[in-house]
Amino acid sequence: MTSYLQVVPVEARARCVERLGWYGDIFVTANECIGNSEEKIVFQNANTIEPALSSSGTVKQWRDSIGQLASGNSRLIFAIATSFAPCLAKLVGEDSGGFHLRGASSSGKSTSLKVAASVWGNPEDYCRLWRSTTNGLEVLAALHNDGLLILDELSQVDPREAGEAAYLLANGQGKTRASRTGTVRKSSRWSLIFLSAGAESLTSLMAKAGLRANAGQEIRLADIEADAGLGMGLFDNIHNHINPAAMALALKESATQFYGAVGMAWLQNIVSNRQTLIPVISNIIKQFVDKVVGQEPTGQTIRVARRFALVATAGEFATQFGLTGWQSGESFSAAKKCFESWQETFGTEGNREDRAILSQVRAFFETYGTSRFDNVKDPNNERIHNRAGYKSIYNPIINNKKYLKH
Repeated sequence: MTSYLQVVPVEARARCVERLGWYGDIFVTANECIGNSEEKIVFQNANTIEPALSSSGTVKQWRDSIGQLASGNSRLIFAIATSFAPCLAKLVGEDSGGFHLRGASSSGKSTSLKVAASVWGNPEDYCRLWRSTTNGLEVLAALHNDGLLILDELSQVDPREAGEAAYLLANGQGKTRASRTGTVRKSSRWSLIFLSAGAESLTSLMAKAGLRANAGQEIRLADIEADAGLGMGLFDNIHNHINPAAMALALKESATQFYGAVGMAWLQNIVSNRQTLIPVISNIIKQFVDKVVGQEPTGQTIRVARRFALVATAGEFATQFGLTGWQSGESFSAAKKCFESWQETFGTEGNREDRAILSQVRAFFETYGTSRFDNVKDPNNERIHNRAGYKSIYNPIINNKKYLKH
């Protein structure tokens, strides 16, 4: 059989690749290759997890439903624009990195992830959870090379491993491992943007384990307040819906009906205009950064600003290609608002020090507020082990608590 296979005439040949994303001037997806090539390119998946790219409906149906509802909503526009951005990163040499939408339950965080996922596939399949091993995250990252990785529920990560997980995804390379023979195995590599959501920030999560997030970890996962500040959670504009919940439901329903087509149309446009877009993208990124960073910015601020700029640029090009239905400038405005939210949270060096201390204190109260603090007005008759202090409700309307150190 081996001899036969070596001599049998082959009428057609194909080149197998193990990574999705850019292969020269071709963009490889699980189902097809975008662009012209002299040889046939086939994706050969070496992983047990299948890519979640799929399609239902048309670009117009997506644009007239999800695109239209997203208009006027900074967080939604930013999340969608983030879906368009990853395939541009490698073209202009931008680093991998992530964005984290932080907010209370039912604020609309998961809705924004589903909307972003609808650019590429069915949100029920495309969205993943943070709850995974390091090896699992490596596989997911490699499977989303030059694409968007969406991870929900940051709080499900072990606080002791959260910082390293952020480093892993943003650094674009898996761990170095030895083979059975003792030689070094080729490690996985990727370029991606990841979009995350959760009730707490990376800093707060790590503080639960007594760890302190360093600036390098924070800039790799830029923390954005999910609440737009208008009393409607994530939304700035609910259009004709009676309340934010109805708006969220409409978005989720549309996202499960119309998905994937807009992503493939985006790739067709990018591949067709690749060479002319590269200098334009670089110039627009510089303009955005110069506009938002202010005077004497730190290198860390510039690095994150460039990631926001890439997203802003992607959203504007998607609009020019007729994919979103947004007004020109909406993606820039949304990215600017989200960058300002990150900058307010990240702050200056001194602000970060103060915030790290407060995060650790808050994490202590969240962990031990019930078990190690006794109620001042209504003491618990049961013995409290390792009592840390006392607590009392000082504003019943919002149910905030005051903790008194013992």
